[in-house]
Amino acid sequence: MRDAGMSEATFTYLTSISLQHSSDCCLLGLGGDLTLYSEEIYGEDGLVAQAAHTLEGKLIAAVDEGLGHTNPLELPTDIVHPYTAWHTMSLNFAGARHRGIRADEQIDSLVHPLTLEEKVFLAASLNLPVPAPMVLGLAESYSLAEAPITSRVYCVCRRLRIAYALPVPKRDHDGYVYDYDTVPLYVAHLHTLGTTDTATLTQQMSYFPGVRLRRPMDCLAAFDHLCIADGGADDRRSAVHIWRIDGIEKAGDSAEKRWQALYG
Repeated sequence: MRDAGMSEATFTYLTSISLQHSSDCCLLGLGGDLTLYSEEIYGEDGLVAQAAHTLEGKLIAAVDEGLGHTNPLELPTDIVHPYTAWHTMSLNFAGARHRGIRADEQIDSLVHPLTLEEKVFLAASLNLPVPAPMVLGLAESYSLAEAPITSRVYCVCRRLRIAYALPVPKRDHDGYVYDYDTVPLYVAHLHTLGTTDTATLTQQMSYFPGVRLRRPMDCLAAFDHLCIADGGADDRRSAVHIWRIDGIEKAGDSAEKRWQALYG
């Protein structure tokens, strides 16, 4: 169930831009000419690759430390930068260890509860090694990035941790025994400031039409477009997904003014 006030904005999926690596990624910004700048950090040495694309996906420029490039891309002066989460920090919570003994850590009382529908969905979508009833709940939430769609409605990228019980205790590499474990889950969805988030995890994982988000790590709303950076994995490269935002105040510079008013 989406919060009241969110219905004024609609999102039309435009395209997905495939990046060069299977890694963490972020957005550097969107220029006034609608050139999109992105960045990937990849490899054991944390190499940096940057790219500039049109919103239709055409590559304009790219640099990659792994190819011997040493100078970063030059960004335009009118670029709208993304921001780390600040206004949506109310969604953050932590406290439970990532792995341990349920009784000692009191994990059952620390996690945020989930519905049975959510547990069934998570057990299947995350390929958890346990049945749905052994999914304990949300052990952690951290807002990675936010983008204002209106003055009160934000797109937010979050990293969650799902706790689940083990059928039998195990030992980690250091010899410590544990009978519950956690697994990360990345989601992107809309959130209205000052309200309690009521969207289920099933809804949060399919909030934006046209594409399945795997590891949403960064977001940017500017010039009537929403861009979400989606981290890669062994079986897929990083990507940036793009939507057109309809139903809100138009004009490119109005988006830039909203950012200036909110973040200074």
